[in-house]
Amino acid sequence: MRSDRVRLGILAVVALLAPPCSALAQTTTNTDAAIAELRQLLADQRAMLDRQARIIDEQGRTLAALQHRVEGTTAASLNLIWNPVPFADIVLECLAGTRANKDGERASSSQIQAGGTLKF
Repeated sequence: MRSDRVRLGILAVVALLAPPCSALAQTTTNTDAAIAELRQLLADQRAMLDRQARIIDEQGRTLAALQHRVEGTTAASLNLIWNPVPFADIVLECLAGTRANKDGERASSSQIQAGGTLKF
């Protein structure tokens, strides 16, 4: 009698915490099948969380490896905004930067971006 109450309590928890299992718990009289379904659901969720933790760990190690290689960086930008008429803006942005690695490798980069805005 007590084990039946425990099983009913487990089914109640299943119905509250796992909505996909609640339909199974209501339609079946086989409580062992409902418990097996819940265990499988929890195992699937645990596996998904483990995969996500591994991905986050790999991303963290990659970032740490990149940070370990860099000795220093410099960057500069210049923004020019021209308003030739009241309803239009023309924007020009110049970017430049350098990077030095700990192994002595150096590189620089520059770019120019242009844009505009029309006001209606």
